[in-house]
Amino acid sequence: MVVSGQEQVDYDFHRIDQYQNIDPQEVPGSKPSSAFWSFLNSINPLRIIRIQRANRYQIQRKLNVRHLHQIALGGTLGVGLLLSSGKAFSIAGPLGCLLGFVITGFIVIATMLSFCEIVTLIPLCGGVSGIASRFVDDAFGFALGVVYWVTYMVSFPSEITASSIMLSFYPNLKVPGPNTAGWITLFYFFTLLINLFDIRVYGEFEYYSTIVKLLMLVGLMIYMIILNRGGSPPLHENIGFKYWNTELSDISKKITFGPFRPTFDIDDKGLGSLNGIGGNTGRFLQVLISSVIASYAYVGTEIVIIAGSESRNPRQAIPSATKNIFYRIVIFYLVAIFLIGLNVYSGDPRLLRYFSSDNNKAEHVAEENAIIAMIGANHCDSEIIDWGGFSNGNKSPWVIAIQSAGLCSFASAVNAFLLYFALTAASSQLYASSRTLYFMSIQNKAPSCFSLCTKRGVPYMSVLFTGSFGLLSYLAVRDNTVLVFERMVSVCSTAGLLVWSGMCLSFIRFYYALELRPDIISRNDDDYPYRSPFQPYLAYSGLILGMFLVFASGFVVFLKNEWSTAFFISSYGCLFLFVICYVGYKICRGTKTHRLDQVDLDSGRREIDRVIWEDEKNYVSSFREILIKGINLLV
Repeated sequence: MVVSGQEQVDYDFHRIDQYQNIDPQEVPGSKPSSAFWSFLNSINPLRIIRIQRANRYQIQRKLNVRHLHQIALGGTLGVGLLLSSGKAFSIAGPLGCLLGFVITGFIVIATMLSFCEIVTLIPLCGGVSGIASRFVDDAFGFALGVVYWVTYMVSFPSEITASSIMLSFYPNLKVPGPNTAGWITLFYFFTLLINLFDIRVYGEFEYYSTIVKLLMLVGLMIYMIILNRGGSPPLHENIGFKYWNTELSDISKKITFGPFRPTFDIDDKGLGSLNGIGGNTGRFLQVLISSVIASYAYVGTEIVIIAGSESRNPRQAIPSATKNIFYRIVIFYLVAIFLIGLNVYSGDPRLLRYFSSDNNKAEHVAEENAIIAMIGANHCDSEIIDWGGFSNGNKSPWVIAIQSAGLCSFASAVNAFLLYFALTAASSQLYASSRTLYFMSIQNKAPSCFSLCTKRGVPYMSVLFTGSFGLLSYLAVRDNTVLVFERMVSVCSTAGLLVWSGMCLSFIRFYYALELRPDIISRNDDDYPYRSPFQPYLAYSGLILGMFLVFASGFVVFLKNEWSTAFFISSYGCLFLFVICYVGYKICRGTKTHRLDQVDLDSGRREIDRVIWEDEKNYVSSFREILIKGINLLV
């Protein structure tokens, strides 16, 4: 079903049952005259497309609430939290890193609660592009959809590359080296096949893989508490707030503790961070850059918007999964960052740095090793690799904390966890990008061929086309080509912030458009299905903070002696892409921003009797339901 402009698709009618059992022989132009011609006709791609168009297969609602709960969390838990957070620690210190995650977490919560209210009243489908098109402008929706698709399309091979480079932790695997291409092939086809199966297969894979990730993360958090209190053999060191105590610093040896780094020094390689911008200005810049880095860890939260289109009861499932995000962010992000910040020295030379490639590193190796020895962290022999901007677990703050405790085998196992996190993230990103392309196709914003689905509702053309870009991961075979690939990935580093800002803007438009419709239940009515708190101020805060971080993401190039054309383009490439797509679509299609009194609040909105809302409001849950609801907050 193809729609144009702001017209939306009600996916409850997507399954056209009269076409489900169509006989291919009855499709015009497909009458074989012999067994040989029958075989040729069966593999004719044009005939397959004709059959698909006749069948009008669409994506199907097969995901349960439990699937959506895990997809909402599993899409975010990845190397951003366990590896890339090291950049924030090395620049901002433990408290600065925590504040950065708090600020970006607030943007995510503001975005998802705003979206939750929209979808509770109007079970929207169409992904990020559909929401933005409906409440703002078709050009805005197209630009946001393209940015979102490109981001995940490039991130897909990025995660595959990260997974393969994680194997460099184990020298006998010879990665990077002659075995790199083989591992990339294995990871690539595994994630591609998962996305070509029935959506229920993908849902079950995400459900159980997220449970495994949660168990791993909870186990690591518990261990960090034990480690901090001196309960971890063989050293049994009671760390406490040692790394937060400025008085324990030894500046003469370039060892500087404290809640923040002494200065804002993005060029520091673990030598004390003494040559940057100090004072309150320096601490402000530390928190600012930490917030931008944290956005990468949170990217994927909005995947629930896309997966909701394939859920059995989106009006119940999506709000249920979305409203729990607040608790999950607090528990699995902020508590995790706080705990690891207690057990790792933010100036540790092994941590991932803001500028990953360091051509002069050899000049400081001896000094860095001396610092590692002085803080008592040289218990494990490990190879720190920087392969064109990609690294193994030896630069993860979690692995570093465990190595500093003398548990080398445990650190090796945690690196395997990182590989698993990256591989499952690759599957989520291929899912998000392929479904985004599918939704844009049915909205007439992308070629119609990308809306073709199998009989089981898998948009195989979108999956195969988007998945083909996963072949870029083979650039990781050589160091000089993987550096080019890393630059491509960094272009989309702020896409999450841009998308969240666009969703907050969409809610603001929804909020004021709803006020102009007295025929629709008011937000002030007690029977309004779900009212997100502090609106519209919450959405305004998410919009302003998100856009501020987008524009501030590359501010370091404007500091003295820090200009880099490549870094400037990579920092603002996502914003440039958005502007080009927005202006280009407006010129080609001549679209205009919807007037508030013309915003479509009716298409796809199910007329639910007020009595049903009152019954739900007055219903008293049983003890079993209350217990299950509490468990769902964590699982």
